Amino acid sequence: FVEQVEHSIQNASFKTLTLRGLKHKKTNSKSNEDAKESLRGAIRQVQGRLIRLSKKNGKGDDNIMASDAPLLLQMTFKFHLATDIFQNLKVDESLGDALQSLILDPEVKSEWKE
Repeated sequence: FVEQVEHSIQNASFKTLTLRGLKHKKTNSKSNEDAKESLRGAIRQVQGRLIRLSKKNGKGDDNIMASDAPLLLQMTFKFHLATDIFQNLKVDESLGDALQSLILDPEVKSEWKE
């Protein structure tokens, strides 16, 4: 997976990535509420996209895209019944290691859908 992401970024074919975690079954019962609560904090979805950060020009509210701004892979983590978080990873030679530790870490790996 990590090698495929790196390769697609290098040859400019990367668009987005989506990884799905655990899902709860929707029913209208008390047990459904308990099931939803049991998933609290578990990863629901991870999305990735390429971005370049813009900077303020100092004269107003206009954003200017810096041509020398580094390319970043923005990873957004969505959790069940919890606040979503994101992390920007520099697209350089260390991207593979960063993805490996961020997504495939043994503590996180247990939350992915089998």
